[in-house]
Amino acid sequence: MRYLYFLFATFLLLTSCEKLKKDDDDEGRRIIIKSNSPVKAGEKLKVWVEVTNPDWNYELLHPLGTTHGTSYTTDSANIGDDGVYIVTASGQSEKKDSILVKVDNPPISCTPPNNAVMYSSGNIKHFTSGSREITERGYEIWVFSDTEWMMFRFKSDDILDETSTYASTSNRSNIKENQVYCYLIKYGATHVNDPGQPVLVEIEDERMILTVCDFLVQYDTFSERIDVKLTFSL
Repeated sequence: MRYLYFLFATFLLLTSCEKLKKDDDDEGRRIIIKSNSPVKAGEKLKVWVEVTNPDWNYELLHPLGTTHGTSYTTDSANIGDDGVYIVTASGQSEKKDSILVKVDNPPISCTPPNNAVMYSSGNIKHFTSGSREITERGYEIWVFSDTEWMMFRFKSDDILDETSTYASTSNRSNIKENQVYCYLIKYGATHVNDPGQPVLVEIEDERMILTVCDFLVQYDTFSERIDVKLTFSL
């Protein structure tokens, strides 16, 4: 009988040790985020988390601020998908991992059709934003026609020093580096751009050339794609 008690006690001890070992493994195990980056614009992009514990909750943060579960996949990557992805796993504790994803954007080139939205150009305006005027320096470009006008707002301080491709964002109050916010006033209605679309800014011979191809502006059920190539004197 003593022998049976001994075996039972040994079994309980081994079971407890195994459970503690598993808990320690789960606690110390890193979560890992992976990607097939780098990819070219238009190619399939995959970002995923190696899930190690089904009892944990995973949140994958996209560079544009959207959240996903354990993976993000798009069949046609664009410059808005470029940037740092962060995964957070919540369980007995909280773990994080991040990865830099690169999307190589092809040169933007288009010839605006005769019915292009904009027919005349405005001037480049430096702007500041309230109490944050020191840290929120940027540039606005206003473009006018008889019935409509468009505004591009850039945050970057070095926009006049180099040629850059910017990703658009519809979040007007939180423009990140290398992003641009755009809206179109058409017959009194305001239309904002679709996030992640590219805008090419080129500087040459005291001129700024702004090129936008197949750029979607939308408001409620209205949407319109535009091609715009504008030249501004600096």
